[in-house]
Amino acid sequence: MEASRPENEEERLAALVELELLDTAPEPEFDEIVALAARIADAPIALVSLVDREREWFKAKVGLDDVELPREVAFCAHAILNDELFVVTDARVDPRFCDNPLVTGDPHIRFYAGTVLRTDAGHPLGTLCVIDRRPREASDELRGALRALGHAASSMIELRRRRMRELELVAQRSQISQDLKRRKAMLRQIADVQRGILVGEPSGEVLERLLDALLKASESEYGFIGEVMRDEKGLYLKTHAITDIAWDEASRRLHDEKAAGGLIFRNLDTLFGEVIRSGAPVIANEPANDPRRGGLPPGHPALTAFLGVPCFADGELSGVFGVANRPGGYDEGVIAEIEVLQSTFAGIISHLRLERMRREAEGERRRSDARLRDIIDLASDAIVCFDGRGVISVWNPEAERIFGWGADEAIGRDVVELVLPAEERAAHSAAFARALDGSDGRLLHRPFEVEGVRRDGRRVPLEISLSRMSSEREQILSAFIRDATPRKESERALRERSDELAEVNAVLAGALRVKDEFLATVSHELRTPLQAVIGLSGALVSGHYGELRATQSEILRIIGKSGELLLQLINDLLDLSKIGAEQLALSAESVDVGRIVEECVDQFRGAAEQKSLRLSFSVDPTLPIVRLDPLRFKQILLNLMSNAVKFTSVGGVEVEVRYEPSAGRMSVAVRDTGIGIPEDQRERIFEPFTQLDGGLRRHHAGTGLGLALTRRLVDLFGGEIEVAGADGGGSVFTVRLPVEPAAPREETPADAVLRSAPPCRVLIAEDNDVNVLTISAFLEAAGHHVTVARNGREAVEVAHRERPDVILMDVQMPEVDGIEATREIRRSRTIARVPIVALTAMSSAADRERCRAAGFDAFLTKPVRPEQIAEVIAAMACVGSRD
Repeated sequence: MEASRPENEEERLAALVELELLDTAPEPEFDEIVALAARIADAPIALVSLVDREREWFKAKVGLDDVELPREVAFCAHAILNDELFVVTDARVDPRFCDNPLVTGDPHIRFYAGTVLRTDAGHPLGTLCVIDRRPREASDELRGALRALGHAASSMIELRRRRMRELELVAQRSQISQDLKRRKAMLRQIADVQRGILVGEPSGEVLERLLDALLKASESEYGFIGEVMRDEKGLYLKTHAITDIAWDEASRRLHDEKAAGGLIFRNLDTLFGEVIRSGAPVIANEPANDPRRGGLPPGHPALTAFLGVPCFADGELSGVFGVANRPGGYDEGVIAEIEVLQSTFAGIISHLRLERMRREAEGERRRSDARLRDIIDLASDAIVCFDGRGVISVWNPEAERIFGWGADEAIGRDVVELVLPAEERAAHSAAFARALDGSDGRLLHRPFEVEGVRRDGRRVPLEISLSRMSSEREQILSAFIRDATPRKESERALRERSDELAEVNAVLAGALRVKDEFLATVSHELRTPLQAVIGLSGALVSGHYGELRATQSEILRIIGKSGELLLQLINDLLDLSKIGAEQLALSAESVDVGRIVEECVDQFRGAAEQKSLRLSFSVDPTLPIVRLDPLRFKQILLNLMSNAVKFTSVGGVEVEVRYEPSAGRMSVAVRDTGIGIPEDQRERIFEPFTQLDGGLRRHHAGTGLGLALTRRLVDLFGGEIEVAGADGGGSVFTVRLPVEPAAPREETPADAVLRSAPPCRVLIAEDNDVNVLTISAFLEAAGHHVTVARNGREAVEVAHRERPDVILMDVQMPEVDGIEATREIRRSRTIARVPIVALTAMSSAADRERCRAAGFDAFLTKPVRPEQIAEVIAAMACVGSRD
C-alpha cells in the first residue's frame, strides 16, 4: 500500500532541494553512520534514504545494491509520516506491506526500523533505517541507538549545508570583488561615452568607445552596435560601430568606405535579424548549426558563439547589440552584465533620433517658410497681415494689384489709414482691436464685405475674411481680401440669366403638361376601343355568343392577338415615358421566381410550336423565395423571350436562372439559336425605336421599344444587362438583378375565398356601349347579376336602390364623373362601404393616386381582360364578406 503524502509536502520538497544533497557522491561520514547502525542492529541492511517527489534515493547504504527505489514501494515513505521511530516487525503479515515487491521479492524485507531525519526547521527529509530478512522485535537499546544515530545524521546534514553556504559566500565575495572592479571600469567608460555625447563629440567616436566597453564587459572578440531603422522597403539595421573583421582586400575596402557612415544590413534571415523580428535576446553557442543563422561570406572569420540583444527607447525597438566568440559561450548572466550598456545605448539612440528630427524639422521649417512665401506671392487673394496697432507686416503681389501700393510702400504703415475710407476708419480700428483681444470673434473666419480705397482714390468693393494668429511676440490678424467687382458683375449677369431661365422653365413646364395631357388622352382614346377589340374577340372565341366555325375562331384569335400587341405597344410607350419622368416605382413582395419563369415559358409555347422550336427552362434549385417586383420582372422576361422567339427560325430558346448568394444576386440568361447580333450593333439594340433589320425591307415586325424598356427596367432594379453571341450562333441576353431572400407568402383567408367567390350583384357604371356589352357578357357568363348605369349621377342612384356587392366605376363619364360619384357614395350612410373598382383608360401614378384619394378600393386599366375582372370581383367579394 502506497503511503500518503505529508500535508506540507511542497515545503518539504523545497527544503530537500535546497540542501543540494540529492544525487551527490558518497561521503565518508554518512557511510560510517550506516555501517555503525548495521553493526548495532545486527542487520544485513542499513540506509540513509531521502524521499524525493517520486523516488527514494540512498545517500549511504550497506547491504543493498540499488541506488534508488520508486516512492510507492518505499518503507521510508511511511516512516516520514511518524514523529516516533517507525517499526515493522513482520512485513509479511502487515497489511500495508504484505504485497510489497520488496517483501515478496528481493531483498525479502521482514523487519524494518527507521528514525526520521529532519532539518532544523522540522521538515522530514528521509530516514536512517535498518532492515532484516527475518521477523524480529526492536529492543529498547536498538530504538535508542537509532534515535541517537538519526540525530547525528540530521546534524551532519545541517553542518554540510552550512559548510556549503560558507564556501559559496567566499566564492561570491571573490566574484563580487571582481565584478565591482569590472563594473567600475565599465561605468567609467559609460561616463566617458555620456560626456562625449554632452560635449558634442562625433557620434561615431562615442559609439566606438561604447562598443569597446561592450566587448570588454562581455569578454567578446567581435561585436557591433546598430540602429534599427525603417523605410518603404521595411526594417533594416544600420551600424554605428563595428569590429574590424576584414579578411581580404575586398572586405577591407568595404570596411574602409562604409564603416564610418554605417553599414546597411537588410537581410533579416540571420541571427541578428531574429533579434529584430522577435524583439528578444538571441543566444547561439553553436552558430554553425543554428537554424536561425544566415550564413557567412567565404573567408569570414569563424564564429564560435553569438549573442544579440535588443535595445528599446520609449517602448520601441531602437537598436541591437551583437557580440561574438566569448570563451565558453553566452548565457543570461552576460545579458545582465551588459544591461547598463543597453540603457546607455538606448539613450544615445534617442539623442541621435531627436537630433535627426531637429535637423529634419529645421529643414522642413525652412522649406515651409519658402512654400508659404510662394503661396502668399502666388495667391489669387490679397493677403495682408497686421498687428494690434494696425501696422502691416505682410503685403503680397495681389494686394499690390488691388490697392496700387507696392509692398515696400505698404509694409510698416497703418492698414486702416492706407486702404479704408476716412469715414469708416474709426469703426474698423475698434472692430479689429476687439477681434485681436478675443472680446469679439464675430469678424473672424466669416467673410464680410466692405468698401476699400485704391491708391488713386477710386472706391472698390472688397470681400474680406479675417483670422487671428499668434507669433512669438504678439497676436496678429491675417486678412484675405478679394476684389468683389467681378463677383458682383457675375451676380448681376446671373440674376438676368435666372430671369431668362425662369421664363424658359415656365415654357418647358407648359410643354410637359401638354405632353402629359396628350399621353393621357392617347392612352384613354386607344384603350377604350381596345377594350372592345380584346374583350369581344375573347368572348366570341369562348363561345359566349354561340358556336363559331374554325375559320371564324382563328380570325377572332388573330384580332385579339393584334389587340394585345397594340396594348403592349401602348404600355411600352407609357412605361418609357414614366421612367424618363422618374414616375415609375418598383414594388417589392415575396416572389417564387421559378413559377414566374414557368408562366412566361408557357405563354410562348404556342408560338414556339408553330415554328417547331425547342423551348426549355431551368431554375437553380438553391434559389429561395426572393423580394422583387413580380410584374416588372415578368415584363423583362417576356420582352427577352419575345425577341428570342421572334428572331429564331431553327433550333430553340432556353431560359436559365442561376443564384449567386455570395454576390446577393440572381442571373437570368435567355439563349437562342436565331439570327444573332453583330458585335458592333449590340449597344444600339437598347435604344428606343431601333431594329437592326429596320427599314422598308425588314423581315420582323415591331417598334424596337421592348429592349429599350427592358434596359430601363433593369436599371430601376439596380441590375445590369448584357448581350453576347451564343456558341453555335444566336444570342445570349443576361440580366443580373440584386435579390434578397424572403419568407414565402402565406395564404390568407382571403385567398381561399377568392378561389370560391359566390355570384355577386355587380353595378357597371360605364357610358361606352361596347365596353358595357363586353364586360357584361363575361360577368353574366360567370353567374354574376349585372346592373348598368350610364353616368355618375345614375350610378349613385342605382347604388342606393340596388345595394350592389361590387361597383365597376368608369372614371370619365358625362354629367358626373366616376371620381365625384365615388366621393358621393363614400359620404352616404347606407352604401359607403360597398367596394368600388376604378375602370379607366388612364394609367399614370397621378391617376391612381387621385382614385385612391377619392375612395376607390382597386384600380383596373383598360382594356381589361376577363380574368382580371373575375379576380377583382372575387377579391372585392372578400372585402364585402369581411365588412
